[in-house]
Amino acid sequence: MSVSFRGTYFAIEFSIFTPCCDQRAGRPRPYLVIERYFASRGGDHLLDAILSKAQCAECRLCCSFDSYGLFDTPVIVPEAAEGISGRCPDVEFWDRGSHRLLKMVKQEEGDVYLCPLLDPCSGCRMGDEKPFDCRIWPLRIMEREGRLVIALSMLCPEVKKLSPEQVRGTAEALSGQLFEYAHKYPCAVRPYSGDCLVLVTESV
Repeated sequence: MSVSFRGTYFAIEFSIFTPCCDQRAGRPRPYLVIERYFASRGGDHLLDAILSKAQCAECRLCCSFDSYGLFDTPVIVPEAAEGISGRCPDVEFWDRGSHRLLKMVKQEEGDVYLCPLLDPCSGCRMGDEKPFDCRIWPLRIMEREGRLVIALSMLCPEVKKLSPEQVRGTAEALSGQLFEYAHKYPCAVRPYSGDCLVLVTESV
């Protein structure tokens, strides 16, 4: 079995959700902060302008880790964890106080751990409500020299085919909502990694 995975020297991910009311179920469930921003575009992936869902479904690189990168797994805020548990009750978490981490699934071959939300046949079990960091990969929110930035990880094989300018416009369009969420949930922000390209820096 050949599986690509993320190591500790690469930038890490985070998860972003905010609660609202699910009228169908009559209970709160997590919705993305900026879901409506792209709703008119007919896609559940926030980077539809530069990456297709087919490209992401074929790759699945961001769904796998090695043992050294397990602490780099997505940060899940409490309301997001509630939504995941409601849809995938078998998924387990590590409790980190302000947030949770998904317990990755060790594979039989090699030093490979897969996301428990990943179905080998159908993809993410969360469907249109997949963790936010999966929707914005390879973008990520980081802190550099005391300021928030939106950075681009060059680990994504598809994004390597694009110029930074092609990605920058999307990052700028999302920046307001992303920075707002980062202030609300500081646990979602990671230290800057030199392997990432800064696209947007928050204004002072």
